[in-house]
Amino acid sequence: MNEETRTIITITHALNILNEKNNSNYYSQITRIDMMEYLKIVEKEIDNLNNENKIQALKLLLHLLTKEKEIFQLKIFSILIKGIKSIWNLDMIIRYILPTIDYFIENQLDKSEELIIEILSLLYEIVFISKKQSETELKLINNNILKIILFYLKKIIIKPKQYDKNLKIKILKLIIFIGEIINLYLISIQIIDSILFLLNDSYSIVCINCIKVIEFLLIKHKGHEIICKLSGFRENNIVPLEWWYGKEIRFNYFGTLVRHHNYKVRDTFYHMIYQCFMEMPESHDYRTLLLSYLLSGLQDNNENIKNKSFIHIEQIGIKFEKEQQQEQMISYLFYLNEAEQIIKKHFQTSKYILPLPFKHRPCYGSRILITEHFCRIFHAILQELTDWKSDCRYLSLSLLRNCLIYTEEHITPKVPEILNALYNIMSNPEFNDMIEMSKECCNIIGKFVYPFIWIDFFKQIIIIHQSNYQVLFNMLYSCIISCPQTLLSSFYKDIYSIIYSTKLSQQNIYVCDIIQFIKTTINENENICDTYVNEDDNKWRGFYLDIVVLE
Repeated sequence: MNEETRTIITITHALNILNEKNNSNYYSQITRIDMMEYLKIVEKEIDNLNNENKIQALKLLLHLLTKEKEIFQLKIFSILIKGIKSIWNLDMIIRYILPTIDYFIENQLDKSEELIIEILSLLYEIVFISKKQSETELKLINNNILKIILFYLKKIIIKPKQYDKNLKIKILKLIIFIGEIINLYLISIQIIDSILFLLNDSYSIVCINCIKVIEFLLIKHKGHEIICKLSGFRENNIVPLEWWYGKEIRFNYFGTLVRHHNYKVRDTFYHMIYQCFMEMPESHDYRTLLLSYLLSGLQDNNENIKNKSFIHIEQIGIKFEKEQQQEQMISYLFYLNEAEQIIKKHFQTSKYILPLPFKHRPCYGSRILITEHFCRIFHAILQELTDWKSDCRYLSLSLLRNCLIYTEEHITPKVPEILNALYNIMSNPEFNDMIEMSKECCNIIGKFVYPFIWIDFFKQIIIIHQSNYQVLFNMLYSCIISCPQTLLSSFYKDIYSIIYSTKLSQQNIYVCDIIQFIKTTINENENICDTYVNEDDNKWRGFYLDIVVLE
């Protein structure tokens, strides 16, 4: 008798004993140790069988699977995984393995987490091997596999803390693996909806994998319609049926990810938003919903995320430029080649340097995108500036500052509202942590907005309303020091009228700083001296002489 014949007898004998042990008194005497030994023999020797005998052995194991206890079921699943690796038979998968798993699930035989992991591992191997064979074969079994995946997702939803992170990660990776081969268009929204609870999982690694699955389904499998739910948005003209019978509950999943405690989760989330802009065909329909989260990356506590967010917005802006260039060639070229160059030259005379992560002036495309979006969120930002939560106030002020950098001179119509909001912040002793950021906002307004606009605001509020001079002169000084001197030189007389309209005059520290700044500027520019030394207004001429001549 040759080696193969002995192997066949050994395995066949072992399987027959295991499969028939409940049918007679003799076989019922088999101990657990004996059963495990028989299974180990099968696991060890199955690769030595020919293809026909391997299939028969796997069928016997499937029959045994539904009868035995968990310890033996785990071993049988391990043998099945090894078996399908050594021989691929689509007919056996469709007619025996998948129906057996369905039976296993329907009768609630998968009582432990270890068993569920083994089932998912078996499905993973089936998908992996079928991918190597042909996509047609996988399409024949994808419905069964997806049905099992969705079943386990629903099971985890009921008691999410009961299941280990490895099981959750296994399911999420299996979804991506299947989606790389077959079309999930019809059920992509259903799958995303089923995994949303994992975004709040206590393990960050689970949350990261969940975000990757959502990104994959949004971009590759047309799951874009669920973005409204993810961002907690509902069209005002659409009223859901449940609204009439009870409360409508909306949850902003994206908002929770922005504030997640783990920076790797936030980094993965911001990358997902970036990829949606760059790769998702329907991104233009959801630009309004996604831009706010993209901007949130600039306010993040992590410097790496801030830098990445700025780079991402620049790349999105470049893409937008190319799209505009194709659609509106004439207006694009005029703005870029003529007006843009004039504005750039004008801003170069300002000494103000943009704060990090703005390493340079944002590109034309990103500025247009943010300018369009800022009009929609402007009033919401102003409301949040006085929120009772300090973190919320600070983030809103950071968002305002970053939007001012992108909008540049287009913010002009809203400058009085912004300055009034900043004045309220700097006047409130409870908001001391926001003063420096408020001064940065004033710097940006001074740099990009024509001086007449903000000087007129300070004239009105100081002369007419007799308000808090200390704060107002602080704001005025912040605007003045960042304003391009080619423009500011025409408004020294207006600044003088503001200073001498108050009783504080030069006793105020910020007034002294303003006078010193103007003095330095005039001394550096002889043209300004020639202009003002012949002024007819004696009061202004005296003010000028005090600045230039006297220490």
